Amino acid sequence: LLIKQIEHFFENYKDLEPGKWVKVDGWAGSEEAKATIQKAVDAAK
Repeated sequence: LLIKQIEHFFENYKDLEPGKWVKVDGWAGSEEAKATIQKAVDAAK
């Protein structure tokens, strides 16, 4: 249920901003999340 609520939030929170949208393209595990965060941190350096 929580994942569906989070997905609903992200798919709808941009509705009031013309020209902006979000598409949830699935879910991944914690290891992929950690790798994505590390990649963003490295890119910000």
